[in-house]
Amino acid sequence: MQRKTAERYFNELMMSPRVIQFLDNLGFKQLFIKRDNQGNVISPKLEVVNKTSGALVAGEAYGSHKICLAKWILADDQQTKAVIRHELAHLLHKFSGMGGNSHGQEYNSILKMISPNRWRKDRHWYPTVSIEKARSKVHRVPMVNGTSMILKNRASLTKSRRYVKNVKCNNLVKAKSLSK
Repeated sequence: MQRKTAERYFNELMMSPRVIQFLDNLGFKQLFIKRDNQGNVISPKLEVVNKTSGALVAGEAYGSHKICLAKWILADDQQTKAVIRHELAHLLHKFSGMGGNSHGQEYNSILKMISPNRWRKDRHWYPTVSIEKARSKVHRVPMVNGTSMILKNRASLTKSRRYVKNVKCNNLVKAKSLSK
């Protein structure tokens, strides 16, 4: 996906009837969406950056005014749109002042409003071969036989659900080994 296409999708999403209704219910639509003299949206804005705060971070929301997307996520249109929806939910959550943690119930209710059919999948980005190739150009990604280890582990995680993340060592391990 091109940068301009991602920006266009972000602006269309912000002006969607569901988002406008949400902002109207808050009574602060004019405070959230700011325009220049020509009518172009100037805030919140979407930026595409080479590096985010980590190799697994595809996007970041800053307050209620800016989203930064990792350049490598643009390699896959579907995942780019999912990350934009996810980050827009963060902006609206922060702006609304609903409280709760950054991925809690309140946030999920906003994500459901933005993306009613895909909100569960929009909670995370999922690696593809094209994303991993683009990501490996920016971040050091361990590769085995031309495929990243993260891609292999995440694929097995989403297919079988037999792997869980060991938070202490930040690795994926078999669930059976944890139950012993």
